[in-house]
Amino acid sequence: MMPTRTTVLLAFAILAASVTILLVPPAKWRQAVNADQTCALSESAITNPISRARFSVVKDTLPQVSRGDGYHNTLATTDCCLDIAHAGGSIVGQPYTNSLEALDRNYSIGRRVFEIDFSTTCDGHFVLLHDWGYNGGRALSRQSFIADGYSSELTAMDIEALLKWLVAHPDAQVITDIKAENGNVPFLDTLQNYASDGFINKRFIFQIYSPEELTDASLTGLRKILTIYRLADISDDDLIRSVANGDVIALTTPYDRALRSLRNLRTQLPQLPIYVHGPPSHINSLELQDRLQSLGASGFYQE
Repeated sequence: MMPTRTTVLLAFAILAASVTILLVPPAKWRQAVNADQTCALSESAITNPISRARFSVVKDTLPQVSRGDGYHNTLATTDCCLDIAHAGGSIVGQPYTNSLEALDRNYSIGRRVFEIDFSTTCDGHFVLLHDWGYNGGRALSRQSFIADGYSSELTAMDIEALLKWLVAHPDAQVITDIKAENGNVPFLDTLQNYASDGFINKRFIFQIYSPEELTDASLTGLRKILTIYRLADISDDDLIRSVANGDVIALTTPYDRALRSLRNLRTQLPQLPIYVHGPPSHINSLELQDRLQSLGASGFYQE
């Protein structure tokens, strides 16, 4: 069963004890930025730098799953069903926001494992964002994103804001989804400017996107999940060999691949947790989850 909600008093002592977070300007915060790339601040970012990012808040029409019996927050077990709050979990029916309000709301109902999307701004910062499609594919600066975000009243976040949130919520964990190609190493480099290796290893699980990343020395010692949404053509046999010989704590597969391959994967990888993700209209279906659980799923990325 999901844990009952507990009341956490955010006393100064909690923050003071969290000495692993270094809330100082990092020396290597910015990545290289293409010299030809325009990165101008919007007018509202200049006049109101602490305004809230805006998302499109809609009526709650997503299929809803129960947060009671059958879901848990325990990683590293094959027992179903780990409840992973996809993109921070939904807020008033809106998926993919990765917003402060989504994190707060889903934490308040007992969720503790959060998948978060990270995209890069045009000035080289990582922010909590699925993609720049809402802005015609054009990346904003960090300051403009925090100020202008989307199109309603939700709070956009960057790495520092997320780390502060994690300090205040010491039992929450983050599964990363870095949208930039080869983005795990620069993302880790950014985290290391703010937090100790111990804090990172305890609070973050890195999704990796290819078998080759399993041998990347820069990622040695981290908890890793191999997610295969970028590996549409990988065979079951190659996938099994990769995770059997690699340093991963779990495997994640799209729901349609899971329907084809999950029974075989579970048979060949009996001790490895296998999680499933998909569009909200599909993966939030209890009927689909029941079917996937019968095939061997260990949990779901769901809204």
